Amino acid sequence: MDTLALDCLRNVPTRMHPSPSCGDGVVDEGEQCDCGHAEVCDNPCCVAATCTLAAKASCASGSCCDIQTCRPKPPGVECRAAATDCDLPEFCSGHSEYCAKDVTKIDGDLCRGGHCFSGACGSREGRCRRVWGPSAAAASPDCSSKLNVRGTHAGNCGPESRGFRRCRQEESLCGTLHCIAPARPSRLLPDHRNGSARAGLHECHFISGSENYPAHHWLTPDGAQCGSGKVCASSSGVRGCRGPAGDCSGGCSGNGVCNSLDHCHCYAGYAPPNCSLPGLGGSVDRNVMSDVSGEKRTRQPIGEHPLVAAALDACCCPIMTKTARWMLTWILAEKKLMNRNIEVNEGENEDMLCSVDLEIKAPGETSSWGVAGREVVTELVTITPQGLT
Repeated sequence: MDTLALDCLRNVPTRMHPSPSCGDGVVDEGEQCDCGHAEVCDNPCCVAATCTLAAKASCASGSCCDIQTCRPKPPGVECRAAATDCDLPEFCSGHSEYCAKDVTKIDGDLCRGGHCFSGACGSREGRCRRVWGPSAAAASPDCSSKLNVRGTHAGNCGPESRGFRRCRQEESLCGTLHCIAPARPSRLLPDHRNGSARAGLHECHFISGSENYPAHHWLTPDGAQCGSGKVCASSSGVRGCRGPAGDCSGGCSGNGVCNSLDHCHCYAGYAPPNCSLPGLGGSVDRNVMSDVSGEKRTRQPIGEHPLVAAALDACCCPIMTKTARWMLTWILAEKKLMNRNIEVNEGENEDMLCSVDLEIKAPGETSSWGVAGREVVTELVTITPQGLT
């Protein structure tokens, strides 16, 4: 082979990645956006030639950026749906174009046929059906308690240097998964060996332990129940029966579930952080649900507590209204505008359609909460059309 043909290999690059280039469709450092070359860019929020945001735009990409308005989507818009029974949906914050961090239900939370673990539902029944077919089911616990303590290919708690580790009795339910299955090969790849054994009167079908495929192919799935409040899990490579990883104080008031950050994810109708008060649902991890009642909201939630705005409206607005009315009547009384007649003469303004006759009559009613010695008067306003045919 011509050694000159290999000279290119001596040109060792000094950078792990190519230099940033506007128009390559990748937002690099120093770029606000990058929608590709101008002839292919169809993003109205990004200036293709300079990779900068368009005028009045605050975002140009991201699952929470509204490309129609070039603004972050309103808070509560779902940006990532729940993928499994043990996942939780995420919602836009209203302040960022990016979706909130992906979180799941806390390990140990109930799911269909099992418990959540690392975002997946650990179920013996579900695993047996996936391996052996829809008619399969979990075998008797006797299969685990009698076979898994032997440490053989037919029952164990995972591999070790000299074969298979024997399960302790208290963790035997977390060893090899035993199922009631039809008399046919499993659905796994052909290199997976399967077998059957008996534990007393019970038939036990299993995937044989082997160094040719990962241990989780034959072991009981993480999250399967193995005792009161305990689930199967591996820690530092050792299989065991353990309690849940965390707990939300107060149990989310019974109106939510714990997420993987050990925060309450409240059901719709309850507010974080502990789901004890009415609210829109979600959690403090920037994933609050939107108001799906159809009512257009005229106030953004203050901070992370949407009830604050409602409380201010209910408490302060009536007081402010009464205060404004009292100040108006107090000023009018102070200036002694009693029995004054304000008349707008016809013809002073060609566009005038009516005259306003403002008459304040006295004596007025005295308020029990006003300034001592002052009278609160009532204004009578009469609007009379002028020059109408």
